[in-house]
Amino acid sequence: MIRAPDLRTVLACALLAGLASLALVVRAYDPARMNAVAAALGPQAQAGARDLQALIARIRTLDTARQLAEVNDFFNTRITWASDQEVWGVSDYFASPLQTLSKGRGDCEDFAGSKLFTLLAAGVPASRLNLAYVEKITEDRSGSRPPVKEPHMVLIYLPSGARENALVLDNGDRVIRRAAERTDLEPIYHLEVRWPASGTLPVPVVRDRQYQPIGSYYAPWNDVLARARAEGFF
Repeated sequence: MIRAPDLRTVLACALLAGLASLALVVRAYDPARMNAVAAALGPQAQAGARDLQALIARIRTLDTARQLAEVNDFFNTRITWASDQEVWGVSDYFASPLQTLSKGRGDCEDFAGSKLFTLLAAGVPASRLNLAYVEKITEDRSGSRPPVKEPHMVLIYLPSGARENALVLDNGDRVIRRAAERTDLEPIYHLEVRWPASGTLPVPVVRDRQYQPIGSYYAPWNDVLARARAEGFF
């Protein structure tokens, strides 16, 4: 289950100095590390890692639209939605890709994060990807009750040009749609991955719904970054 950070906590975080100087460093993924972690997680993770590596190899030379479609389809068809309480026995847990594949189940964070790390491994620039924390709006068809808003997370691909052309990869929708079409999603904040010119771990950057930087939110995002790195994704 996704939980929104207290906005006051986010705003209280120190603003990231020199944001404009952050540079993308291309980092190839490491199949050997991925295989080692998958072996420790068990047969289902090993099978998932084999299929994932085949996917990454296959899509590396494809155009971006095909890369997004293949990765979206891979996780949406392989993983069954389940709450963190059901899968991990806790109210909130952000699983890494191999952890998600080992369970075969996960919530919206796990879908979105797994797609993000896979696309990075396939060579999609980090500057084009971010996770979006949103409220998903469900209308009452009878009109007798107000709309229901539920916390949700999706992966966003930002093409060059206008941000209204952003594409939404959603575990609840097999079709990748433009953000402008997803009137059922109300953005709250965006979480980006940036690599400093030096350093080993990416830096999380939080932006508001207008994409203005408001600070950094480290937990549980830093934890899953470390686990994804241990799994060889960067």
